Amino acid sequence: MAQDVHQYLREFVARHPKTPVSPLLEATLKFYPQDSTPSLMRFLVLLHPQAPYPALGKYYCSEVWLERYAIAQNSNTPPNILKALVKDANRIVRAAAKANLQNRQSKI
Repeated sequence: MAQDVHQYLREFVARHPKTPVSPLLEATLKFYPQDSTPSLMRFLVLLHPQAPYPALGKYYCSEVWLERYAIAQNSNTPPNILKALVKDANRIVRAAAKANLQNRQSKI
């Protein structure tokens, strides 16, 4: 249903309280692909703890620093991606990735 071209049906499914979060996040990324204008929706999906792992792996190299920042902040971003973001060109992204890694190590 998330691929349905009818906007009203997608909105209905998205508002239903029992719809799982993960498919909604995947559908949002499909409708806001990387080559389109940076979007608040894509930023929020990448920041969400249930963001799909393939999306985190795909967008961590995005040209949009806010998307990389969202991934650096995400509590479920894999460590190897965080380690790559620690070397990001943007200092805000680097700081977020470093803080996320340090926070994880302090919980061990």
